[in-house]
Amino acid sequence: MVIKFYHASFRRHHSKETAVIKVYNDIVIALDSGFSTALLLLDFSAGVDCVDHSILLKVLQLQFGVTASALPWISSVLALRFHSVN
Repeated sequence: MVIKFYHASFRRHHSKETAVIKVYNDIVIALDSGFSTALLLLDFSAGVDCVDHSILLKVLQLQFGVTASALPWISSVLALRFHSVN
């Protein structure tokens, strides 16, 4: 099994279209190679800032079956989030 994680944030000299084409291309290659393919899209927008991250991670693990390979990645994305009010 091959698992790929993509972080679709803004990158210098890269457009959203480039990111979509990259993911699409990887899916087509995997399907052509006979692999089963799934795409999971997560939106860590401002709504996530209202939730205790440890509870969110526990729910993702216990109720949605997110495995140990993905949990540290999600945890790091959540840990690097910050916001401020001016």
